[in-house]
Amino acid sequence: MVLGLASLTYGLNKINSKQLLDSLLSPAVWPWILPGFILLFIFIIMERRSIAPVVSPQLFSNRQLNIGLYLSFPGGIAEAGLVFLPLYATRSLNICTGSAGILMTATALTFLLLTEPRGIMVDHAGAKFVLFLGTFVTALGALLLTTPHNLTEFLVCVIILGVGLSALLGTSVWDLALSETNEMERPSAQSMLSLGGSFGTMIGTTLAGAFIASNSDSLPGFHEIYLMVDVVAMVGGLLSLGLKSKTKSQF
Repeated sequence: MVLGLASLTYGLNKINSKQLLDSLLSPAVWPWILPGFILLFIFIIMERRSIAPVVSPQLFSNRQLNIGLYLSFPGGIAEAGLVFLPLYATRSLNICTGSAGILMTATALTFLLLTEPRGIMVDHAGAKFVLFLGTFVTALGALLLTTPHNLTEFLVCVIILGVGLSALLGTSVWDLALSETNEMERPSAQSMLSLGGSFGTMIGTTLAGAFIASNSDSLPGFHEIYLMVDVVAMVGGLLSLGLKSKTKSQF
């Protein structure tokens, strides 16, 4: 799994977003991406034959968990986008790095303040509603991040994105793992969802670096990053409609 993800990451980092198809077929990209997928396929075969697999293949037959796995992916993608916010702010608004650092503080405070309300919403409204709301607000925040003209507008966009992520990450997805599995399966299910988020962060960071490197003027590259977050989150919102309605929380 490690070799497959490393190969895939290296290949994706060489993509040119301005010549996407040509770059995918270039010798700098496909010789890394193809072996990456092959190694991951071999990993899945090994897991199916293992007595004690890292992630039980049987979990992938659960439709609710599959949706949860995908929803953990845009959360990871969006978290990767947060890393580039200060740099984006300094380039687009011509402000000092100290002021740009406020953006990360605002995101952290948003997460902190909404942790308890998120759990209450999951208990009373169910994971489906919270996850749909989270993906929608995340998509909105990411889209608005391509438009700010001053630090105040930038800060508002970041807070909106933080609100969406606070509903999308953590308790909301874990509730699916707990409600759809028995005691023996739960550790494996939670590991699978955590892996989905980590994979999203890895892919998001890799593609973000490729987007910035593909543009001589870095601003279009940053816009591509948050448009990517926007699209992935909107797809997640549509998939979240396939979740069951309110289930009894396991927390």
